[in-house]
Amino acid sequence: MASRLSDLLAKKAELEQQIIEIQREERASAIAQVKALMAQRDKEIEAVLTPEQLTKVAALKKEAASKAAAGKKPAAKKTEAAAEKPVKSAGGN
Repeated sequence: MASRLSDLLAKKAELEQQIIEIQREERASAIAQVKALMAQRDKEIEAVLTPEQLTKVAALKKEAASKAAAGKKPAAKKTEAAAEKPVKSAGGN
């Protein structure tokens, strides 16, 4: 019985390793597919932008890349309406 148990445990460990490897491969494939879709989306968007918009997009991408390199996320900008919106107090005023 101990021999059978050890055989099953060894097979379990082997199957777990196979699962891990398949998950790695699937993850890598999914990441590559998402990157390809994002590149295609960017190409389609850039095809309809004006030169001024393209310039602005390039500047924003450069800013985002420099912030990412510094370990910071780009801050979301508040719209003027959101900035002027009054904040209600917890007391319900």
